[in-house]
Amino acid sequence: MKIIDKPEILYGELSTPRKIRTRGLLRISPGMLWIMLFLSIPALSLIVISFTTRGAYGEIEWVFTLENYKRLAGYSLFGWSPDYLKILLRSIIAGLITTVVCIILSYPLAFFISTRDKSTRYLWLTALIIPFWTNLVIRTYAWQIVLAPDLPIAKLAALLHLVPPGSPLYP
Repeated sequence: MKIIDKPEILYGELSTPRKIRTRGLLRISPGMLWIMLFLSIPALSLIVISFTTRGAYGEIEWVFTLENYKRLAGYSLFGWSPDYLKILLRSIIAGLITTVVCIILSYPLAFFISTRDKSTRYLWLTALIIPFWTNLVIRTYAWQIVLAPDLPIAKLAALLHLVPPGSPLYP
């Protein structure tokens, strides 16, 4: 006996659960494609590259080896050293602490912003995003000041004939 999907009305149209599922899959497919393209593929390429070796000038040589993982575990030409493992553990702990702090701060803030009326919600979102923009702007201007033509770094570069005299080190 064949089971027939029970039709129901969805958004003013007569639809079946199969059509509803298909619509749902079609709606999430751009996001899934985005994640695959910009998250999964780069992560997989990093995993593959981690098994390769470096050439004399830092280029990737497609010779597959476990040397990078042996070095990470502390084995080298001079015996065993726990330095890399300590650095790895410290990095993992810092990442976990950062994740927990972000979750603790972000969920109440997201709830607060989502409960505001529409007119002030965008104001709160703008107030939240502006510090991220100012960081980039301030950094850009700081580099322009540091690389200005009348400062010692640019004068040293001109003395070494890396740039023409009196020109800044930024484009």
